Parts: sequence; C-alpha cells; structure tokens
Amino acid sequence: MSYWIQVALRCCALVVLALAVAPCAGEAQEEQGHIHGLHFSHPLFTESVTPDTKLRFELGEEWEADGNATEIELEGEYAFHRSFSVEVFAPYVFLDPDLGPATSGAGNLEVALKFANFAFEERGVLLGYGVAVGFPTGDAKAGTGSDHIWELQPFLNLGVSVADFEVVAWSRFGIPTNQDPGEEVETAFLYDFSVLYHISDSFRDW
Repeated sequence: MSYWIQVALRCCALVVLALAVAPCAGEAQEEQGHIHGLHFSHPLFTESVTPDTKLRFELGEEWEADGNATEIELEGEYAFHRSFSVEVFAPYVFLDPDLGPATSGAGNLEVALKFANFAFEERGVLLGYGVAVGFPTGDAKAGTGSDHIWELQPFLNLGVSVADFEVVAWSRFGIPTNQDPGEEVETAFLYDFSVLYHISDSFRDW
C-alpha cells in the first residue's frame, strides 16, 4: 500500500472518530454549564484562550527540499471549570524522504494545564496563562520527534471580543531539558495571533 493511501485511510478513520465523539463532548459540556459568559471560538491558526471540553482533529503538511512530512494531531481538552482545563495533544507523523523509504511514528505527546482569568469579562477581555509539558514519545532516528528530551513550555494568552470581532494572541517559551552530553537544543520563544469575524449567528454556533 502506498504512502499517500495510508495517510488518506488514517485521516478518514480519525475524522470518523472525531465526528462520533464530538457531539457527546459538547452535550457533556452544556450539561455542566461550562458554556456561559465570555467565550472565544477556536481559530484556524492558533488556539482558543477559553477553557473548553472538545475533541479536535488537525492535519498539517510540510514540503521540504529533502522530502515531505504529514502530521496528524488529535487534541482532547476537558474543562473542569470555566477557568481551568487540561489538554492533551497526540501527534502522529508520516515522513516521505526523497532518499530512503517512507517512515511513520508517534510524535512527542504534550499535556497542558490551561487557566483563564475573567476579571475583565465585562469589557470583553480574557487573560490566560498555563504550562505545557512535552513528553519524549517520538523517535529521533526516524525523525518523528525526540526519545529523551522533555520540554517545559509556560505560556500567556489574551482574548479580546469587540462586537463581532475576536482577537486572540498567544506567546510561548519552550525550555528543553534532559539533553545528552554535547547535545545543543535551543530554547524557543513562539508567538501567534488570530483575528476572527462572525459573519452571522449561524456560523457562530456551527
């Protein structure tokens, strides 16, 4: 079976799983009363600052000079309270190098604790913070991740809601640990933002 057929089959399987579980997660969240007050949608290019209960499927593609890479990520989040949730990111990576056979394997698992401060809720402003921990569940030889480096990633975020506009901004600071002797892995500072406009209430609630 070819590399791309395998990718397509796995994508279809994960989509079916996500569609089957997502309604159950949404009903459980509504029953617990987590959806009320200031709430931000999940943007395409970053992440919502609001603690939610959801199951999300993402597919990423990279085209490099020496080959292609496809990453399928399953994200699960559970909100214990409107101000706190736990997220789990589970990626699976497919590599198709120009030289050598195609390989695949699990990437680095990530678990995040996500907090939100609603002190300025009436002004449409949500402040957030938390920390994510990256586990070395990948395979360094295969190129799907690391098998020994742990990463601590504290983060800050901000959400601003004005009329039908939502602005979301994130900043993350990645701190690698447990490097091998002589191995150099740099710290990383990452930031991103998204601007979203609600066309209508139908699109808002979809």
